[in-house]
Amino acid sequence: MKTKIIMLIGIALCTMLLVSPALASDADTLWIYGNANEDDAIDMRDLTYVKLIFFGKKPETELADAKYDGKINPLDFIQIKLIIVGKEKELTIVDTADRTVTIEMPVERVVVARMGPHEPMIILAKDKIVGLSDGIKQYRKDIIEKTGLMDTPSVGYVGGGGLDYEKILALEPDLVLVTVHWVDEVSSNLPEGFPVVALDFDRAGTEKMIREFRILGVLVGEEEKADEVVSNWIQKYDGMILERTEGLKPEKKKTYYIETYADYVTYGSDAYDGKAAAECGGRNIVDGAGFPAGSYGEFEIDPEWLLEQDPDVIFRRVYAGFEWTTEDAERRRNEVIDRPGWEKLSAVKEGRVYLYDDRLCFSPRYIVGRCYFAKWLQPDLFDDLDPESIHAEYWNEFLGIDLEGVWAYPPP
Repeated sequence: MKTKIIMLIGIALCTMLLVSPALASDADTLWIYGNANEDDAIDMRDLTYVKLIFFGKKPETELADAKYDGKINPLDFIQIKLIIVGKEKELTIVDTADRTVTIEMPVERVVVARMGPHEPMIILAKDKIVGLSDGIKQYRKDIIEKTGLMDTPSVGYVGGGGLDYEKILALEPDLVLVTVHWVDEVSSNLPEGFPVVALDFDRAGTEKMIREFRILGVLVGEEEKADEVVSNWIQKYDGMILERTEGLKPEKKKTYYIETYADYVTYGSDAYDGKAAAECGGRNIVDGAGFPAGSYGEFEIDPEWLLEQDPDVIFRRVYAGFEWTTEDAERRRNEVIDRPGWEKLSAVKEGRVYLYDDRLCFSPRYIVGRCYFAKWLQPDLFDDLDPESIHAEYWNEFLGIDLEGVWAYPPP
């Protein structure tokens, strides 16, 4: 009798684990219709769960309507089965702009119309890229040349002269990738219902980066490769940073100032490079200071106010890439610190003014940027962390090319 009771309890627990919706964060949820239990994958547990919804045994979840037709019925069972085996004819997703988009599957031809999704596409499905924006070719020339994509047809430059929508249509893409800021403009200039998806991969923060990688992996049929990037790269290094800094007492956190391309313009901890530096062992001096934010979350600060704050560490973003030499970096660094009153700043006196290439905070390389920030802010906590080696690992493992040039100065 005892054995039977234990077995029944075990079966009940397994059933609960099988069909119960996961208590997942945004990063852990695969935002694709058919993910009925709202975890990080579409599998047999979703089929079980949607059947229980149909029979009134479980509450309906947002993503349970796999066919996205407003009702839960056996068609959803079929759709989930097809997704599991990779034979679905269409897929409905929620993109980063919170737009619900239905895409015909399989996706074989992709136009990347804005910087951000280009590197993840190169990592996951380079051969499916049939069009690139001129902006990507111009400002991400290093990656595009090294990965052999410079001859890919150009489609103009959204935000810098405009896209060539006729050219996009002529390429017959199954999917056009763009970022949140431009998705409405691009969608409005293409036929209604044309598959345009917003995925930023642009200093989006760890959770959004994971969410976007998983969605793109499913769309281009590379779920396993996407999960490898998420598990072995993003979560690995981000988890290390959070684990080592979460117990830091406030007085141990270094104050820091991040400067954009323009003098005395910075980011708070919820935008762009500021997001990459957040929770790396420091405190951003602009957070809560009351400066009005610009359209991209930037703040223009008073030079005198900066002197009063006297940050422990200063970071300056530059655009450099392969043309950046050590001599260039030293000259540029001297130009940055040669300002009235800066000789009195603690960061200047202690040699803790650092320059970094802006592309260290883009796409999966956002994690490389976080490693640099963590090392610069808390060198003792991260004495075994080598950001340059991690960056080289990224280039070799995911892009198949060797790292060249100076990307951060002075190096940790």
